[in-house]
Amino acid sequence: MDQSQVLTSLGQMQNYFISGVTRNVDWRKQQLLKLKEALYKHEESIYEALDQDLKKNKEESWITEIGFTITEINFALKNLNKWANKKSVG
Repeated sequence: MDQSQVLTSLGQMQNYFISGVTRNVDWRKQQLLKLKEALYKHEESIYEALDQDLKKNKEESWITEIGFTITEINFALKNLNKWANKKSVG
């Protein structure tokens, strides 16, 4: 990918963000669920990459990378509605 393609992609991402689509709570939940699904779908590939790059075994990879991330996703899904509530400030 050359620099002009990177700048085009960056501009498209910025425009998408500016459009406000990402502010929707349901959209955010869908993105988190897709990320969680991708972690499970590519779990073996992630293990292999972490073994090659960092010499982590499956158990360590699960605890420090995949499992931790899934726990954080679940926490975000559980609390997202509350976090997105409008709140008056003084």
